[in-house]
Amino acid sequence: MPESSEPPDAPVVSVGSVSGSGSGSISGSISGQQMALSAALYAAAFLLTTVLHELAHFVVGGFFGRDPILFQNRVFHHLDVSTTARVLTSLAGPAFSLVQGMGVLALERYFRRRLGSVTRLALAWLAFHGLMNAFGYLFTTAFVPDADLGSAARRLGIPFIGCLVLTAVGFALIRVGARLVYPAFANLLAADAVDDVSARNRGLIRLALLPWPLGVVLVLPASLPFPHWVSALYVVIAGVGAVWFTDFSKAGLAPSRATLISLPASFVVWPWVALLALEVLSIFVMAPGIPWPFGP
Repeated sequence: MPESSEPPDAPVVSVGSVSGSGSGSISGSISGQQMALSAALYAAAFLLTTVLHELAHFVVGGFFGRDPILFQNRVFHHLDVSTTARVLTSLAGPAFSLVQGMGVLALERYFRRRLGSVTRLALAWLAFHGLMNAFGYLFTTAFVPDADLGSAARRLGIPFIGCLVLTAVGFALIRVGARLVYPAFANLLAADAVDDVSARNRGLIRLALLPWPLGVVLVLPASLPFPHWVSALYVVIAGVGAVWFTDFSKAGLAPSRATLISLPASFVVWPWVALLALEVLSIFVMAPGIPWPFGP
């Protein structure tokens, strides 16, 4: 589906102080419509990441004969089996999210010169949420004993001091993950963002930081009811990695002029259609529960 009235997947390199392809981005700024587009992609990537995360728990639990039921933000297991099965089931979600984050990030980098700007932004958010999900769960190890990593650590008998170390590592990796995905966002700014730190920061705030709270509002209907307080916390703070983007910018991490591309100024339909489809899937298909189809 076209991203704009112009060819969507032909890279358009910005020239001078005004972005190419009629994006309307001047002095590193992102328009309100482009910010809304980013919010829609943030929300769609968040919901897809959550579905895939829970699906990983569901498949591994089913493989071990735990007769799981899949919901949009949790998996219920009827049967408890071996400690190994329970640990692997708990680890499956964050592990898949990590693979998602690193895999999508690699795809975005490899195909960066061949993809349209909206597709690149979608991949940036999908990589972002994969990494934030995986490292975020690692961060919760010490203080949420019934969350994924906390549960696995408890069943493995890891002492509290070890859990604190894992939590500290998780916190550090959240920043590392943000640093890894930062270039994918920075390369969607206007041309003067290459040399002008202030313009770059303004663009990053509107492209990544402000879409975070807007995205929270968009994902909320598909996230209710919350099965656990950490589920509610995750919805609210999932975009926290974006707070470091301006720090990376100030440290001199400028986008590459060779891969700079502008977001379209016109309305793009497909991100909103994708978001609506994921909302419908979550609310009407997954929220009632999907049983394991192959029996315990």
